[in-house]
Amino acid sequence: MYPETKLVAKRTLDGPGDEREEPTWSGDVSLTDRQFGALEAAFDAGYFEWPRDATAEEVADELDISAATLHYHLRRAERSLVESFLESRRE
Repeated sequence: MYPETKLVAKRTLDGPGDEREEPTWSGDVSLTDRQFGALEAAFDAGYFEWPRDATAEEVADELDISAATLHYHLRRAERSLVESFLESRRE
């Protein structure tokens, strides 16, 4: 159909999702109850989707806290998660 097209790479997969490696991270992270609650509420509300299903203000209202407080707890939780993940990959 497109004679000028040239195939430069091809790979075969056994099934959907086979291109991903098995996770190696143990997930040993210490979060405070507030950090966990903020992270869980934000995730469940779709805050981490693209585009977002909920704003920080909406999630904060659900938790009866300010948006600034929500951002504080989320950043602390995210830092702990990323730090733990990176440490596990560097070992």
